[in-house]
Amino acid sequence: MLVIGVARGTPSTQGAIAQDAYAVMNWRGEASVIRVALETLVMGNVPGASLLILRPLVDEPMNNRILPICIGPVEAAAIGKALSDEKDSRPMTHSLICTVIGTLGGKLLRVCIPRVKGTIFYASLHIQQGDSLLKVDARPSDAIAIALRMDVPMYVSESVMESAGYPAWVNIKSEQDRAEMEQFHKFVETVTPDDFRTESMRHNGEDGE
Repeated sequence: MLVIGVARGTPSTQGAIAQDAYAVMNWRGEASVIRVALETLVMGNVPGASLLILRPLVDEPMNNRILPICIGPVEAAAIGKALSDEKDSRPMTHSLICTVIGTLGGKLLRVCIPRVKGTIFYASLHIQQGDSLLKVDARPSDAIAIALRMDVPMYVSESVMESAGYPAWVNIKSEQDRAEMEQFHKFVETVTPDDFRTESMRHNGEDGE
């Protein structure tokens, strides 16, 4: 199992100016979202489970919580490659999608995880094309892999962070927080490939996402 820690810090300039300040504030006010960063990527042995952990930036609400999402090993590898300086000799799927967006006159503004249903997380790509804002349905793993390649902000709705998040490993004060953390540790220790079946397989018609 490989664990990749990703630094939490100030977003890059490109991501920070993806939109003008007024548009960002207006959209965020309507959507009730939290800006997050990828804090940790746990890459399990194939075909073992993999896990990504999102956490709000330090100046965001709920920055004492984390959001774990189970993903497949292929998706984890794609995210891991986006975090590295490794270049592909030919365009792979997520890099190709980034190229297609730009070639068709689009600009990826952000990605968002607006809701969760049971163990299934829903994400979307927000693409500006001319005067139109397009929202394209996506799996969180794909959305994050693309966001990292295009260096754009990532958001999670407050309701998702509240319902599916866990207290962070540090500064756990209350007994309730400790109980939630113990539950999360048990989940990580016992997770199996079936736990991320819906995330990996939804576009193949094998789940309800």
